[in-house]
Amino acid sequence: MTRLDQAEFAAVTRTVQSLNGLIEKVGLTVPSSDEWMEINHQVFNEVRGTVGLPPIEEEDFRSKYLQGLSGGYVRFFE
Repeated sequence: MTRLDQAEFAAVTRTVQSLNGLIEKVGLTVPSSDEWMEINHQVFNEVRGTVGLPPIEEEDFRSKYLQGLSGGYVRFFE
């Protein structure tokens, strides 16, 4: 997160808040890694839609997400 610019940081923060709301709403417990990836993919696309961006394809999202987790520089909201 420290490598993100201000706009990307704000968008990711909104995404995490939305994700936490969804988890609470559906009463989700610890999901499998595949379920977790799918939930994140859906929430990121929901936030992308609110800023006028098209959905990101699952494989592209997965690649970027894993790259980000490993410390790489990625953009989800541009």
